[in-house]
Amino acid sequence: MNIKETHKKVIDDLVKGIRPQLVLDDTDIKSLREELESSHSKKDYIPILCILDNSRTLSFDFNEGILKILKNESDPELICMALGVARKHIIEARHKDGYRMEMDFLEVLKEALDHEDYEVKEWSLRLIEGLGSQSLFFKEQVLSMKPKLTLFNEHKKMVKEIIELLEKRWKVR
Repeated sequence: MNIKETHKKVIDDLVKGIRPQLVLDDTDIKSLREELESSHSKKDYIPILCILDNSRTLSFDFNEGILKILKNESDPELICMALGVARKHIIEARHKDGYRMEMDFLEVLKEALDHEDYEVKEWSLRLIEGLGSQSLFFKEQVLSMKPKLTLFNEHKKMVKEIIELLEKRWKVR
């Protein structure tokens, strides 16, 4: 797979209002996984994450590369992109295969909740919301981070709303 060309096609489709639905074969998955795991800069990560975010194919093979970004990068935009891809290629792929999330992924999400950027917190909470009963792993931390003043920051407002949703869900238990 030519990552540069595929990324350009995805962007062109998105600009035209067409939702790209890439289908990845085993060779594409292997190539993208290797590139993701060997990349070290935002410039290298973004085209790969864009392709993965716009693929119909789910693959847990990207787990290590996604975790590498979430563990080692601090750029909020890059983390949010990686969290979006994690929803598809980690959470949805695991649910589809009937597996629970691994502890290393849960620990990375826990760290992302502590990020200073509220957009990163929001994306992290959205992923936690999709974990089903495993969301309880985050209960104490999530409830302790509920923001008070949310008028001027849309991400703070969403963080508060998602926390309130999780609170209601957890009260049933």
